[in-house]
Amino acid sequence: MYAISKICLLLLTVIQLFFITACSGIPPCQKLEKNGMSYGWSEGNFMGDWDDYYQCALSYIEGEFYPEALEYLDKAINRRDKDRRMARSYGLHFVENYFPHREKGWVYYVTDKYEEALFELNTSIQHEPSDKAYKIRDKVLIQMMKRKIMAQKLSIKNPDLSLQFPSQKPKTSYVMTKDKIKNSYTVWTKDDFFTLSGIATDRLQYISEIVIKDNQVFPKGKRLFLEHSSKDPVEFEEHFKLNQGKYRFDISARNLLYGVYDEPLAKQGETTINVNVYVDRSGPVIVITNFQPNVEIQGYLYDVSGVESLIADGKPVAISKENDNMFTIPLRFGMKSINLLTRDKLGNETKTIAGSTKLSLSPYLIRIAQANTGTVTDAGNIRLVQDAKPPIIKLLGWSDQHTVYLQRINIQGQILSQSRMDKLTINDVPVLPRVAGRNIIFNQSIDLEPGKNIIIIKAKNSTGISSRKMVINRKIPEAYQLKYRYGVALPPFVLSNKTITWNNLQPLLLNSFINQKRFQVVLRKNHDKISDSDKVGCHAILFGLLNETKNGLELIARIVDIETSTILAIEDAYSFSKNKEKIQWTVDRLVEKIHRKFPLTEGIIKTNNWWSFVPEFKNEDQYSPEIWPTVVFRNDKLMVNEITGESLGYDTTVIGYDCIKGKCKVLLDHQKPQKGDRVLTQ
Repeated sequence: MYAISKICLLLLTVIQLFFITACSGIPPCQKLEKNGMSYGWSEGNFMGDWDDYYQCALSYIEGEFYPEALEYLDKAINRRDKDRRMARSYGLHFVENYFPHREKGWVYYVTDKYEEALFELNTSIQHEPSDKAYKIRDKVLIQMMKRKIMAQKLSIKNPDLSLQFPSQKPKTSYVMTKDKIKNSYTVWTKDDFFTLSGIATDRLQYISEIVIKDNQVFPKGKRLFLEHSSKDPVEFEEHFKLNQGKYRFDISARNLLYGVYDEPLAKQGETTINVNVYVDRSGPVIVITNFQPNVEIQGYLYDVSGVESLIADGKPVAISKENDNMFTIPLRFGMKSINLLTRDKLGNETKTIAGSTKLSLSPYLIRIAQANTGTVTDAGNIRLVQDAKPPIIKLLGWSDQHTVYLQRINIQGQILSQSRMDKLTINDVPVLPRVAGRNIIFNQSIDLEPGKNIIIIKAKNSTGISSRKMVINRKIPEAYQLKYRYGVALPPFVLSNKTITWNNLQPLLLNSFINQKRFQVVLRKNHDKISDSDKVGCHAILFGLLNETKNGLELIARIVDIETSTILAIEDAYSFSKNKEKIQWTVDRLVEKIHRKFPLTEGIIKTNNWWSFVPEFKNEDQYSPEIWPTVVFRNDKLMVNEITGESLGYDTTVIGYDCIKGKCKVLLDHQKPQKGDRVLTQ
């Protein structure tokens, strides 16, 4: 009896729904045919809700039934007006992407109704910004600009571009000059990071791209991140970690009309500024060419950025800058040592250090000098030839194996030779362009990669070659290692309720994440709800959606906190093209957007509420320290070169990690965070 009543109730409900639909005059989403394909409502009951009309309209757009698509988009808008992500339909059900105004903008664009398209796209962006809406709007603006250029016989404008160089930097660490050539600068620096910043403006034809190209760093060019094209001034800032050497950066600002026309107009709409960057972190090389005991020392100085000064025993020494920076230092009778200090224009220094801080005027040095003066006897010359041997390499404070915690080190040393030197190199790179002496003092900067670095110093004279091999092990301080970074589970993206293969999008996404070295990435084979296995070593999971139509490709990522299921961020990227290069660029753009949402922020504890740390660098997008997991650590004892006193860096001791609101999942035994400790967002 109960079963019969249940069946009757179900039939009554179906009949009521039928009559309600019929009386309301709701038209079903009819199937339309084109080229053997069906478009419209595919399956299930068409209930006449806003999401039904929207889904039907999307299918009509795919089939290019544009009048029908507009009709159904309007019906969807009448029931739910605003574009938005994660639009709730009923209960706990959501439509992940509801953008009727954006899709109307596309329909108007392809039907050449550009003013109407621009209105709809701006409405969509006002409701919920999306990369796809901005990309379509660019296409609309380009067509409107082309119409205006043809109608009014206007020309393509080149953007205004200006660079901003740091004005507060000490003169000794950063030197900038404007070259005589238009839009060209030369910069000398010893800083760890070089910053390119500036402003690009084009109020009529919009700034659409800022590209930086360098044959060493970005041979194919790098497009700086822009959320969208803009008629307002676009400020940009990019930091580069550069090794010692010479670089040429070409910074180009482009507007929407760049590349739109065929030659010869294709390159119009672009302004380029050239910046020649010289990175010099090595001190000047001191070359002693002649030594007369109790009389004088002669030599010259070499530095790629220019020698600034030479000091002997605290007194300035005149340098003949017109004659290869040559110098002469008088010696008092009976002097056994002398302290030399030379500095280049960037503040890099080289000191003479032998045992303590002075250059010993030893008998060996005297013999070397005598071989150059021509004042010794024939017997003396014979004795020197018999004793001749390859150069002697002396390094200050460096053993054959060493451990450091820095990205670069300075190696100071001295080369002694009984005969004229032919060559001096470090890892096959010449220390100075010409060698014309028998006593050379150097202070060279060496860039290091994580792990083992092999450094080989070679010195050659007429007798032979001497070499010195060092193995420098560069370690990453404990708190900065990847194991303490935020863990993200990365399942495959979903396409039309089906999981795409790992051999398609997933490798591109994975490589882009790994190259950033920001997150711990945990791979998952299935795309389902958060499971207990995700909570091991992970803080969040990235749910990805791939919307592919014949007009383009849209990637959408939701980053969801595993513990609370809170959506931390939703980011998207869109491309009209589906070739491999464009797909890679779209993936990289999505990953960069995600990384910009979760910047690393470092600070120091200054209050008793240790979780409320003070950031060292302000970032407007950074999360509050009270809700963002952090690692708390202390700096270990500073390591130094025992002879030169220069820093070799330090390791860190992690006190706790996964710390939120004063509680840490893991704490070091018998330790508690306190004032002065360091904090780093994970």
